Amino acid sequence: MEEKINWQSLEHFHTEKGVEWYWAVGIIAGGSAVAAILLSNFVFAVLIVIAAFSLMMFASQPPKIVDVEINGRGVMFGEYFYPYNSLDSFWIDLEHVAPKVIIKSKKLLMHLVSVHLSEESDPEEIRDFLIEYLPEEELKDPFFHRLMEYFGF
Repeated sequence: MEEKINWQSLEHFHTEKGVEWYWAVGIIAGGSAVAAILLSNFVFAVLIVIAAFSLMMFASQPPKIVDVEINGRGVMFGEYFYPYNSLDSFWIDLEHVAPKVIIKSKKLLMHLVSVHLSEESDPEEIRDFLIEYLPEEELKDPFFHRLMEYFGF
């Protein structure tokens, strides 16, 4: 029987947003839309309003709980499967609010994949399992991702 490690994880780290956050997004978007209208860029103004509305809708949604499985063939995160031959390395980041496994992919558009660990997950067991298939390399989330996390996304 094939060895594997399973746990459930949040799709992404979620912080509850207060009314002030929504007001701030609305004021910034409204001001930007007014500036775009004053500059006679009506399409951009509409785009700003649609983007702000979409952002607020996305931010209000709680993250889904997904199944994570690491086995001898690769890493399964929800419905996405990452075979080891499409991955470069991994790092287990325990320094942030939510501990996670960061996996470096060979894909250009999805270079780093972050998989949050649950409270029941044993980081040492996961490390010992992954080190058999991938090299360990210190990885950090991209600056934009850390910035978004700072602002509560």
